[in-house]
Amino acid sequence: MTSSLASSLLRPVPYMGVIHVVHEAVKLGFRNGHPDWCNLGQGQPEIGPMAGAPERLASLQFDVADCAYGPVGGIRMGLERLGDMVNSARRG
Repeated sequence: MTSSLASSLLRPVPYMGVIHVVHEAVKLGFRNGHPDWCNLGQGQPEIGPMAGAPERLASLQFDVADCAYGPVGGIRMGLERLGDMVNSARRG
């Protein structure tokens, strides 16, 4: 992808919604677990296990091969989706 094409398709995205609120709160001293703050955003506050809910993931294990860089030429599915996006943008 040329840099001019990339710059026409990609733009900076400002913080918005709960991300914006948390970003601003951090400037004022917020951090997860701080006793003087409570994050009421989606998924918060954390209350632990819930009756009837599926067991939560507590850890993840990865095969060492899963931690390697992807192929230099890219992953076919990713390249096809990127091509679809670029072609769609060109058509307008």
